[in-house]
Amino acid sequence: MAVASIAFAGSVVQAEEPAPAAAAVSFGTIVGLVRDAAKAPIGGATVTAIRAGGGIRSTISGSDGIYSFADVPPGLWFLTITVEGSPDVRVPSLSVVAARPRDMTSS
Repeated sequence: MAVASIAFAGSVVQAEEPAPAAAAVSFGTIVGLVRDAAKAPIGGATVTAIRAGGGIRSTISGSDGIYSFADVPPGLWFLTITVEGSPDVRVPSLSVVAARPRDMTSS
């Protein structure tokens, strides 16, 4: 599989406002789809999210190619997608912002 055959389909980045007088930090969610050049989903891809300033998370895409990270602190996040036998794909930074849903979809 060549680099061009792995594509990042998109992410939805959303953060929720904190409950009144509860937590000082609100959290969001990053959701995306890993697929190949033919737009078929890629299951079993390792997706790693690294937060600028510290923090790292990793997950595996499902058989439908979908991955998600819940309870993500606000800030800039950088994603790397790894599929065995293919070069890693790096995704441009995503910004998780409190109370501002964002659709980061690209083709």
